[in-house]
Amino acid sequence: MKIKDLPEEERPREKLLAHGAHSLSVVELLAILLRTGRRGEDVLEFSASLLNDWGGLEGLCRADAKELMGEKGLNSAKVATLAAVI
Repeated sequence: MKIKDLPEEERPREKLLAHGAHSLSVVELLAILLRTGRRGEDVLEFSASLLNDWGGLEGLCRADAKELMGEKGLNSAKVATLAAVI
C-alpha cells in the first residue's frame, strides 16, 4: 500500500511530526529517509526488505557505499542520505 493510501495519522512523516521519532518503527524511519520504493515495492516494503536483506539496521550501518549501490532501488542520492545519517 502506498504511503498516500494510508490514513494520514498512520503515515510515517505525519506520525513523526505528531508523536516524535520514538513512535515509529525502524522500517518507518528508514522509509522517511528513502522517500520512494522500488519497482514492485512501496517504500515501506522496500525498507523492510533492505533491513531483512542486510541483517537489520546494524547490517546497513556496516555496509559501505559501494555495497549499497549494488542494491536494486538504491541510487547515489539514497546511498548518500543513508551514509549521512547512519
